[in-house]
Amino acid sequence: MTMIALLLLLPGLAAAACSGKQVRVGTFDEATPGAVAIMSDWLNDNKVGTECWTFYRQPSGGLSTAKLESGDLDLAYVGSTPYAAATARRGRLKAVALAHKKGGAQALITRARFEEPKDLAATTIAAPYVSTTHYIALAVVANAGMDLTSLDLKIMAPADIVEAWDAGTIDGACVWGSTM
Repeated sequence: MTMIALLLLLPGLAAAACSGKQVRVGTFDEATPGAVAIMSDWLNDNKVGTECWTFYRQPSGGLSTAKLESGDLDLAYVGSTPYAAATARRGRLKAVALAHKKGGAQALITRARFEEPKDLAATTIAAPYVSTTHYIALAVVANAGMDLTSLDLKIMAPADIVEAWDAGTIDGACVWGSTM
C-alpha cells in the first residue's frame, strides 16, 4: 500500500520541484517514438526552455480529451476517434502532431472457441469507450448481422480489460497495441 501511495505522489513531487511552467501530458503504454523521451525523462534532462514536463498514464483517449477540455492536462496522445468526438462537440482541442498510425495494431481478440463473428452471440466482449476499437466492436456486431442485444458489450479501460480477460469474465475484447 505504501508503494502505491508513493507512486501516486510522484507526479506531484516532480511538479513541486519545478521552477518553470508545468506541462502536464497524458500518455499511453505504447511503443511510440515519444515513449523514449517520456521513459528517459529526456525533456526534463535536456531543457531548452524552463518548462517542467510531467507525464500521466491515461486509460483511454476519451478520458484524455475530457481532461484536456477541463484543463487537467495541457497535451495528450489521443486517437482519431476521441479527437473526432471532441471536435464534433466543439471541444477546444488542437492537433499538433501525428505520433503514429495504428494500421493493423487494433483487433478483436477472442478465446479459441470462436471461429466467426456470429459465434459471439450470448458472449461478453469488452472495449474502451469512444475509442477506435469501440467502433471496431460495433462494426463486427453489425457486419455479423447481429445487434447489440445479441451480446454483452462491456465498456472498460484497457487495464480492466486485461484483468477481466485473465479472470475469464470476458470472452473477447477489441483493443489496441500492447494491451493483450
